[in-house]
Formats: sequence, structure tokens, C-alpha cells
Amino acid sequence: MRLLNYIFFLNLVIKLVFRLAGKSLLKILKRWPFMISKCVLALTENLFNPDASEHIVLGSCSILATQTVLKHLTTDLKSFSAFLLSILTSSHHESLKAQKAINELFVKYNIHFAGLSRSVFRKSGNHLDEPQFSDLVSQIASLSFDTSGLHWRYNLMANRVLLLLTMASRSDPDTSSKILSQTTGHFLQNLKSPLPQTRILASSALNTLLKESPYKIPEHDLFGDFEGNIKSSVEGSMSQIFQEEGFFSETLNSLSHVHVTTDTDGNSSRGNHAASIQNLADKSITLFYFDFSTSWPHTPSWISMHGNNTFFSNFARIFKRLIQECGMPVVSALQRALEEFSDAKERSKQCVAAEALAGVLHSDVKGLLGAWDSWIMIQLQKIILAPSVESIPEWTACIRYAVTGKGKRGTKVPLLRQKIMNCLLTPLPQTVATNVVAKRYIFLSAVLIELSPPRMPMAEIQFHDCLLVELLDNMSHSSAQVREAIGVTLSVLCSNLRLSTFTRNHSDEVGSTEGYTFKRENWDQLLTHKASELAANIQNAGQANSLESVSRDSGLSDSESQDVKWMETIFHFIISSLKSGRSSLLLNVIVDLIQPVIALQETSNKDLSTLAKASFELLKWRILPEPHLQKAVSVLLSLATDGNWRTRYATLTYLRSFMYRHFFVLSRDEKQEIWKSTEKLLTDSQVEVREHAAGVLAGLLKGGDEDLVGEFHSKAFAEAFSIQKKARKRVPSSNHSIALTHGAVLALAASVLSVPYDMPSWLPEHVTLLARFIGEPSPIRSTVMKAVAEFRRTHADTWSIQKDSFNEEQLEVVYMRLLKKANEWYNERSLGDKRFLLPPGDMGLPIFGNMFSFLRAFKSGNPDRFISNFVKRFNRIGMYKAYMFGSPTILITTPETCRQVLMDEERFKPGWPKAANELMGRKSFIAIPYEEHKRLRRITAAPVNGHEALSVYLTYIEETVVSTLDKWSHMWEIEFLTHLRKLTFRIITYIFLSSEGNPVVEALEKEYTHLNYGVRAMAINYPGFAYYKALKARKKLVVILQTVLDERREKRARLGESPKKDMMDNLINVEDENGIKLTDEDIIDILIMYLNAGHESSGHITMWATAFLQANPECFKKAKAEQEEIVRNRSPTQKGLTLKGNSANGLSFSGMQHTVVDETLRVVSISSVVFREALTDIKMNGYLIPKGWKVQVWFRTVHMDPEVYPNPKEFNPSRWDSVMPWNDLAKLEIMIFLHHFLLNYQLERTNPDCKLMYLPHPRPKDNCLARVRRVSVL
Repeated sequence: MRLLNYIFFLNLVIKLVFRLAGKSLLKILKRWPFMISKCVLALTENLFNPDASEHIVLGSCSILATQTVLKHLTTDLKSFSAFLLSILTSSHHESLKAQKAINELFVKYNIHFAGLSRSVFRKSGNHLDEPQFSDLVSQIASLSFDTSGLHWRYNLMANRVLLLLTMASRSDPDTSSKILSQTTGHFLQNLKSPLPQTRILASSALNTLLKESPYKIPEHDLFGDFEGNIKSSVEGSMSQIFQEEGFFSETLNSLSHVHVTTDTDGNSSRGNHAASIQNLADKSITLFYFDFSTSWPHTPSWISMHGNNTFFSNFARIFKRLIQECGMPVVSALQRALEEFSDAKERSKQCVAAEALAGVLHSDVKGLLGAWDSWIMIQLQKIILAPSVESIPEWTACIRYAVTGKGKRGTKVPLLRQKIMNCLLTPLPQTVATNVVAKRYIFLSAVLIELSPPRMPMAEIQFHDCLLVELLDNMSHSSAQVREAIGVTLSVLCSNLRLSTFTRNHSDEVGSTEGYTFKRENWDQLLTHKASELAANIQNAGQANSLESVSRDSGLSDSESQDVKWMETIFHFIISSLKSGRSSLLLNVIVDLIQPVIALQETSNKDLSTLAKASFELLKWRILPEPHLQKAVSVLLSLATDGNWRTRYATLTYLRSFMYRHFFVLSRDEKQEIWKSTEKLLTDSQVEVREHAAGVLAGLLKGGDEDLVGEFHSKAFAEAFSIQKKARKRVPSSNHSIALTHGAVLALAASVLSVPYDMPSWLPEHVTLLARFIGEPSPIRSTVMKAVAEFRRTHADTWSIQKDSFNEEQLEVVYMRLLKKANEWYNERSLGDKRFLLPPGDMGLPIFGNMFSFLRAFKSGNPDRFISNFVKRFNRIGMYKAYMFGSPTILITTPETCRQVLMDEERFKPGWPKAANELMGRKSFIAIPYEEHKRLRRITAAPVNGHEALSVYLTYIEETVVSTLDKWSHMWEIEFLTHLRKLTFRIITYIFLSSEGNPVVEALEKEYTHLNYGVRAMAINYPGFAYYKALKARKKLVVILQTVLDERREKRARLGESPKKDMMDNLINVEDENGIKLTDEDIIDILIMYLNAGHESSGHITMWATAFLQANPECFKKAKAEQEEIVRNRSPTQKGLTLKGNSANGLSFSGMQHTVVDETLRVVSISSVVFREALTDIKMNGYLIPKGWKVQVWFRTVHMDPEVYPNPKEFNPSRWDSVMPWNDLAKLEIMIFLHHFLLNYQLERTNPDCKLMYLPHPRPKDNCLARVRRVSVL
């Protein structure tokens, strides 16, 4: 014992070792059980003691919660009493951890409680101080009444313990009656408790304890003379309580607060009301609300009009069992309170009144029929006629509870069921509001749900018959709310009739309806025939009177308005039937109503259409068994050919779900008929129907019959291919209607979309053929674009593998044609109908346009292929639309048209690409407006190309050429073009900047190489693109030239003008007629332009002229003879060439040498194209050039045209019979070079057949690798 006390001390006092001490203590208690009682008494003292520290309480709870101690409590009353009382009186502990430990101890006790040993109930005479079980119950009962001094949680614990003890006492007959009587009265009084948690537990306890029901009439004597003399053991104590003045008023008021709590929390509960007052903090305590009764209702209601009620069936059950325990005195005591609360304005009070009345109506006690006649029926009639609508869900639940069948299967008829049904069937006064009428039908639907059709007696059958007549006669009621209630009630009633008929036809049970004739025996035929007739009338009226803008009832005749209302009721009937679990009983009616449901999807009456759509959504997923399936197919096939396109559209929507749900039920013939009907709708006159039919077919193809699918694929491809073939050949008889062509395209689209992630062998051909229709007008074009875009999306993840199924041509069609047409639409959309006047052509891909094909042609060695593709595709018309260098463009390719564009300076202006404008400068000739262009041309002509300026440079050019040719002749192989470019650039920089030999020349030449590559590129300023490098080169060129210009101006200001002038000096000095001089920007941009020409054009032309002459001996011989003649005619005193008139000391500008240069320009086409922009809309050759569009004049196409120049690829200077005189600087350089080359040198090319490059200018890939050989010295 000392060891036990020491360990006990360690467990409670020394915090660090209490767990180890607790384990040791448990081992001792298991070894010596007689010590448990003393241990429990000692530990419970710590819970009683308000001064006990936190760790002492925690240690005590840990030991008391063990299975060993809890098991001992069931046999030791003294320990058991101490244990319970210590928990229930321990609310004084302030520590949260201590309170949590006590709560967990209580929860564990509840979990492990399994009753008490009989020894606990025996009275002990040996020890007078030992507690008695009845005393323990009394003590706990007193604690459960303490609502002010005890925390609600502990009050709830006390009531919970009291219920457990009462249930446990049933095993002892000596104490059971007394304790049961005491505790039931206690819980009855607790229904008025101010604590909502206690009220809830009290209701649960009463439903558990009230089981005797001595006043309940047995089923076999339901309408007999049942006396019921045996009294309940609890009747005496409970009668004293409920007969107190105002008891039930106070009780109902307290119970109504539970509804207020529920409404506030937003919870709706049907029986499981504990959830309305529990929270997370107290979940462990409120978890032990329980109910041993079956849940109600047995089957949930699908009727939305019944609402989300707060009707607590547990409360109704309390009043029912209280009446069955104590008889009619309870009913009498309840009357006054029920009448008061039924008329209350607060919904919570009406809710609890509905629960109490439901218990009264369902109690089936002796004397209840008398109370019905005296006041209950009157009260029910008041409830029906009451105008309030907020509590309709609760009163509906009350009615439903009152007529609910009794017994395990709910087949036993309650005493007042027929009385209630007759009361509800009584017609209402004519003056009542429509919401009261609707409420009555809602109550009737609740009654019908609870009836058992297979066992209905004759009175209930007659009730159905009378109500059916009333419903059918009122289907066109003026109130929408009433019509909805009628439709719902009718669906329940008709399903009851069908279920009753079916059951009686298959059973031998009593209650046969033989000999009874229904007033509306053919109600199903009446509904379906009238619905079809009225649906047709509504459609015809809508089409004839154009009711789209007419509101619901206004503008309609009385008969038309009645038709609409009747159909709304039918739709409510369909919706309710399909939502219920009885729809199979009404399938023959529902199938006959498919036609009105689909036909009235879109009407002038929005409410009617909304109900039709709601019916449609429920109906389309209903599986129809074989007897009804054929009829449904027949109805759908007829609807597919309906004259109203909206009906055809809705039919397609229904067919999609119908085929999916009935795939394994439909016969092959039925599938084929549906398939053919859907295919016909692909060519419907309404585009919405056509597109929807394609979507439906795409779904059917995914899982349809293999034979039908294969046949459809083949047929779709063949029809589309035939249309496309005739369109390509421009067959006059191929003028298919838009609908037929669109239908063929939609069939292809359906095939493509039916395999979203697969790649069957037929798919590439279908996709390619579909993409070929992109050029068709809308809506065909939009269909193609959507279908191809969806194909690309669904095959994106596996495209790297699946693309191998396509050949190169198919890939181009699928991917390029769609994008090209999109680009075409984007650039032409602003033109409106004028776009039809555009010349034919191809605008390429978005952003890039035709640049890819342009670059591909020029890099392939056959640059003429670019234009020849247009000619091949669109014939030789001389004008084509395209998208070049970021702009919509018209390509001009014939001589006459080119001449018109170039000569028309009023309607065309320079229109170079953005890259050229940016790189050459905004003040260069190609970028400035037309007037400014003429001004700069006028004032710079003399300084740059004038006779005086050229005479100044002639000697320098000649000396430089002579020395350079001599230098080359002493070299081995050289890149002839590269050295020529350096030569011409040195000349041009000297002429403009006087910078011969200057390091500036090398810096300029390096940057000009990069600049030139970007002039004819797209303006993409991103690393890696030519324009990006060229733009950087221009910035450097501007810096260099600005530095030179600043130094020149500073030198002129300091020293004055030098007698030796270059072009820069001339540009600084020149001024127009108004005395305006060029700005620095003007000068720099002009210099950049001329230097670029001198760097590129002169060098390339010289190289090609030399190569062509060397490759054509006859031409070379004639040209050389001409130059030799010039030398022979030269004056003996003249050492070089001079510029006089049209000759340069015998150097003729109109002889063989000139024709060589012109033929070189033609064959090589250094400038393949010239850019213009239309200043206004221009019609040319029958086609439109829109304002703002670019125009490209293709010299190369004209130069290579065999109709203009026979054998255009042949170098033939003789084709130039006459030439125009010219004297510009660039040609002067070429003429001087050719003069000295022809006299003294020959060119020996290393690779005469070297392949050519055409960008930025035509040149051999090896830059004309050759050797310059001297042949004579003159």
C-alpha cells in the first residue's frame, strides 16, 4: 500500500515522471484489483478540489480513462457515483487543458458504457453510508436542472448521464418504473429549458424512453370500441407536468427557438437536428445526441415545391408518443397552444406547431376521431386557407407525416388519413388567393406521395378519381404557381394509378377495382392528343402573328392564351414525372409528348420555352425500353423534317443523346434511318441546322456502327472531291448552291473531328481535301478554319509522330492554305465589296506573307520561279495580289502596265519597304514625299551628275582604273567581284569625301557590306536577322559621316573654301531657288544612298559586263574594235579621256559599249523590282489597286519575258538598236573600266559554270574567281 501511495504521489505531483508513474500504477491495479476503488475515490477528489493544480487533474484523468478503471465502475456503485459526480461538478477548473482532459474523459466513458451490473441496483444494509442507485439518479437529476450555476456543457453531460442510467435501470424491475417515471418527467420539463442543447437532448431522450403506448388503438380494432384501460408507468408523473397552466405554450415557444437557430445558421435538417446547434469546439459532447427511431420520410421528395423545410420529425414523434402514453388529456392540453402557434406570424412558431399537429394527427389514440370533428378539422381548414406562404414547406411535411403509413413497410393506414384526404379534397371558396389554391395542391401532392398504390382501398381509389377530374379541368388556370402545383400533383396521381393498375393485374390481393368505372379512364390519351394539337396551334400562331415581341399574355387571344397555359402545366407534369422514380410507369405518355417538348423549344412565350427546355434536358437522358423505342424513333424522324428550323435543330440535339443512350438497343435499320435523316440535314437551308448536324454526326462517328461509319467516310470524301474538282476546272455546270457545298464540307469536317486523337489511314486525305475549301465564301470558310484548327489542337501532342502520315503536298495544304486565307481576309476586310475587284493572287502567311516563297525562289538559283508560280496558278494577267515586306502588295509584271505605273507620278509615289526606308534614311530619295523628292533631285543633279562634276572626276577615275588593272594582272587568282567593289567604292568615296587611302574608306566599306544585306530584308529588329545587323551598321555609318561632315565644316570655317572640292563640298554649298541649303541629315542620307550604289551596283554591273563579253567572243571582238578605233582617232597630244558633249575623246555613249551595258542590266537585273505606293484607289487593266497598297514593278519579269525579248537568257547587245543618252557617274565608271579592259586585258574565270546567288544582287557564289591577264600595251 505504501508503494501504491508513493507511485500515486509521483503520478500527481512530479510532472516530469507522471507518465512513467501512471504506467506503473496501472500495472499495480491490474495485479491487485481490490485497490481500484480506493484509487478511484482518491483521484475523483482531485476533480472535486477546485485548488488542484493542472498537472494533478491531467494525471487523474489519464488514470480514470483507462479501460481497467472504466470496467470496474460498472460493478462498484460507490466508485461509480464518485466518478460521475466528480466529472459533473468539475466545471470550476480554470485551466483549458484540464477542461479538455475532463471532456475527453467523459467522451471515453460514453463510448465504453455498456450498462451496469445488477449488483449496483441492490440495496446494501451492511453499510449505511454507501450510496443507493436511486439517490445517485436524484443527485444527477438535480444537477441537470441547474442552468444558471452550471456551464451548459456540464448540464448537457448531466442529462446525458441521466438518460444512460435510466436505460440501464430497465434491467432491474424494482427500480425501473420509479426511475423511468422520474426521468421522463424530468426530460419533459427540460423541453422548456433555456439551453438549446438541453432541449435537443431532452427530445432525443423522450423519443427513446416513451415506448409503452397504452392508449394507441391496435390495427385490428382501428375503428372498433377499444377501451385502453391499462395505464402507462409514466402517465402519472407526466400528467402533473403537462396539465400545468401554460406548459405546452412554454414548451412550444422553447422548441421554436431551435428553428430560429437553424434559420440563422442556414441549416435545414429533417430529423437530425443536432447539427443546427453544434460547433467545432463542442463537437465531442454534442456528438452523443442519438435517436433509436427510424428516419422520416422513408423516401425523399423530388418535388421542389415542398421546399427545404425545417420540420423536425423527432419533435413530431415526441408529441405522438406523449399522446399514446397519456391519452386524450394531452390532446386537450395541446389544443390551445396549437391554435395560438398555428396563427402566429413567426415562421419558427408555425414550424413547431406543424410538428405538434403532425404528432396529434398520427397518434391513432382513442378519442382522436372526436377531437377531429370538434376542432382538429377546423384547425386544418384554417391552415389551408391561411394566406401566409413562408411556412408552407413545414405544413406540407406535417400533412405528409400525418398520412404516412404505419408499420415497417408503411402499409398500415393511419386513423385520420381518409379524414385528412377528404378535408383537402373539399373545394375552396372562389374568393381565395391563388397562393392558397397552390398550397392546397401542394398538400395534396404530399398526401399522394405517402399512399401505397398496391394496397389502396376503394376510398383512396375514389379519391384519386375525383382529384384527377379536378386537375384535368384546371390545367389552364390563370396562375403560373397553381399550374405548376397542378402539373406536379397530376404526375404523382397518374403514377399512383398506373402502379395500382399494374400491381392489381399481377396479384390476387383484395381491394380489386372491378366494377368501378373511372370518370376519366382514358386520361393518358386525352393528355397526349391534346398536347400535340395545342403544340401545333401555338407554332402556327407564332408564325402567323409574329409574336416574338409580344409579352406573355398580351396580344394573345383567349383561346391561344389558354393553350399556352395548358401546355405549361403539361411540361410541369413531364418535369415532375422524369424527376421521380416512377417515370417508367408513365413512359407511354412521355414518349407521346416528345413532339411538343421538342417543337416548343423556341416560341414567343419565354416561360413556355423555358419549361420546354427544362423538360427537354431531363427527357434526352431517359432510356426508353423496347415497347416505347420504336414509337420514339418514328416521332424523331418526323420531327427531323419539320418545317420549323428550330424544331429540326432541337431534334438533332435530342438525337445525339438518344443514339448514345440506345446504341445497343436500336436495331440496325433504326440506326440507319436516323443516320440518313441526320445526313440530309447537312444540306438544310438553315446554316445553324447544317452545322449542328455536322456536330451530331461527328459524335455518332466516334462510336457508331462500323459499316455505317465507313460508308459515311467514303461518301463524304467522294462528294467533296467532286465539287472541288469541278471548281478547279471551272466547269460551268458546277455552280453548286452554298448549302450543297457547305454540306459536303461539313461532312468532311465531321469525319475529321470524329477521330480527335487518332490518325487512321484515311484521315490525311480528308484533312487535305477539307483545307482546299478555305477559299470558299462564308460560312464554308469559317467551317474549314474551325475544323482544321480543332484538328491541329487535338493532334498537337503527338504531331511529331503522326505528321509522317502526310506527304509534303498535304502538309502544305493543311497548314499553309488555312493561314494564307486568314491573312488574306485580314488585309482585305476593310475593303468591303471592293475586295472582289482585286486581281487574283496569294497573300501568303500572316506577318511573313509571300517572303518565304520569295526567298526560296531567289536562293534556289531560279528567281523567276517566284513570279512564274503566280502566272501558272492565275494565268498571265500581269497583275497579282501578294503580301511582301510586311504590306499588302500588287505585283506588276507586264511592260505596258509597268510603264503606266512608272510614268504616273500623280497617283503613285515611292513605296519602298520599311527596312529600305529606315536604312537609307528618311531624307533619302526613296523615303521622302514626291515634292521633296523633286526638290532634292533638282538641287543635287548638278553637284553629283552634272557635266562639270563628271569632268572633274574623269581623270581620277581613269588613272585609278588603269593602275588597278595593272596591279590585278600581276596577281594570281582573285575574287574579281570583290576587287571591283573595292575599286568602285574607292572611287566613289574619293569623289564624295576626298578620302583616298584614308582609314575612313575601310571603315565605311565594312559597314556598307552589312547595310546592303538588310535593304531587301523584312524589318525584324532581332539578333540573327539581316535587318538587325544592317540597322547597327547604319548607326555606325551615320557617326562616321557626321564626324567627317563636322570636320569639313570646321575646316571651311577656319581656312575658307578649298579650291579643290569634292561632292561633300558641293552638297554643303548647294541651295534651292529659295536659298535653302541641305541640312546635315539631308547630306548624310544622300551620301549613304550614293555610296551604297557605288559600292554595290557599279561593281556588280562591271563584273557582269566583263564576264559576258569574255564569254561571247563576237561581242568582245566588236566592242574591242570600237575601243581601238577610239584610240586611233585620239589626238597625239591627248594622254587620257576627256568629257566633251556626247563623246569622251572618242568614247561613244551610243555605240557597242553602251549596248553591252544595257544588255547586262537587262540580263542581270541588278534592280529586279521597283517599289511604289498607290495614293488613291486605282483601276488598271480591269483590276483595283487599293489606296495605301504597295505596288512592285518587276523589271526582271519584263526583262525575262520571251514575248518581249526573244531568247531572254541569251546575252545579245544587238537587240538594243537605239539607246537613250545618259551621263551619270556610275555608268561613267563602267564605261572607263570597259574601255581599258577591252584594249589590254582578258578575264580567265576559274569556274565559268559556277552557280549564282541572287540576294542581295545576282553574283556567282565564288564572287567570280578569275585571273586578269594583260594581252597588249597601248
